[in-house]
Amino acid sequence: SDKHVYGNNGIIQIYKMNGDEEWTHMQSIELDTADLRDPKFLVSPDNNLHIYIHGSIFNNKELANTLDLRYTFIDGSWKNPQIVKVFDYDSIISPWPWRISWIGDTAVTFAYSSVEFNLYYSIDGLNFEKSSNSLFLDKFPTEATTRSNNEGLFTVVRRNHGDTFMLSSKCINSNWSILDTIEIRNFGGPNFIFFDDQNIILCGRMTIDSSTETLPLLHYNLSKYNWKELLVLPG
Repeated sequence: SDKHVYGNNGIIQIYKMNGDEEWTHMQSIELDTADLRDPKFLVSPDNNLHIYIHGSIFNNKELANTLDLRYTFIDGSWKNPQIVKVFDYDSIISPWPWRISWIGDTAVTFAYSSVEFNLYYSIDGLNFEKSSNSLFLDKFPTEATTRSNNEGLFTVVRRNHGDTFMLSSKCINSNWSILDTIEIRNFGGPNFIFFDDQNIILCGRMTIDSSTETLPLLHYNLSKYNWKELLVLPG
């Protein structure tokens, strides 16, 4: 798209790397009726590769509805689009499942809207129900990534008007708590992997000012509750 919001509808462009290590365009995914954003790869427990895509449907620059889709990689291309349903019976517009992760045989995501931030779970990766063990967070929590290790589940949460939270839970059906605060405000698109059970490699978008953004790569230690900057890439 040409704008963050209220521009031309977003089109998902998928690239692949050939044997000569050059990237080539593979496929485009677009809809006339929805602004598509934030595609994310995910491998399901049955070893299928999927792309999850979020769509926003606007009416006169007002959000009228949302649409989440899952495409599957079949015979060299992305096919079989399926609707991802996030059931929030108290809301007309479904919340955004920003990043979905498989924890064992259960798919989980913290989904958000302008009025909620809650944990959702699914057994098929398509139909998500709200968990009763969500946690209230202030300062507009939005984008979140959840991973697990041998000690439980961990989630890094962007708060648009506050520092970043690290959440933890012993299992999907347990209560969540705030494990630590990472002193980065409005940490966009947080993502992380476990280096081992106690160490995380974390990245996201850091806004310096209205015209400057960077992409820091961080090391976070779960036993010492501290983090350090490894390198910074330009935004």
